[in-house]
Amino acid sequence: MSNFIHSTIITLMSNFIHSIIVILMGNFIHSTIITLMSNFIHSIIVILMGNFIYSTIITLMSNFIHSIIVILMGNFIYSTIITLMSNLIHSIIVILMGNFIYSIIVTLISNHNFYIILDTYSNKKSFSDT
Repeated sequence: MSNFIHSTIITLMSNFIHSIIVILMGNFIHSTIITLMSNFIHSIIVILMGNFIYSTIITLMSNFIHSIIVILMGNFIYSTIITLMSNLIHSIIVILMGNFIYSIIVTLISNHNFYIILDTYSNKKSFSDT
C-alpha cells in the first residue's frame, strides 16, 4: 500500500486481532493463517474500494465471523471458505449497491444460510456414515 499510516493501522489492528484469536482459539497456526488472510483481503478491498473505513469494518467483521464459525464448526477449512466467500460477496454487494448497511445485512444472512446448508450436509453425511 502506498499509504504508510493506513498500512500501519492495518498491521497494528491485525496484531491485536491475531492475539485475541490466539487466546480464544488456543491455536497459533490457525490464527496466524486467519490474520495473514485477513490482511491480504483487507489490502485488496482498500485498493478496490478506495475506502479505508469500509474495508476495515469488513475485515473486522470477517475475522469475527470466521473465529465464531471455527469455534462452532470445529473445522478450519470450511470456515476459511465461508469467510473468503463472505468477503467476496460483501465487497461485490458494496460496489454494486453502493449501500454499506444493506450489504452487511445481506452478508450476515448469506453466512448464516451457508452455515445452515453446510451443517445440514455434514449431518446427513455423518448419518449416512453410521
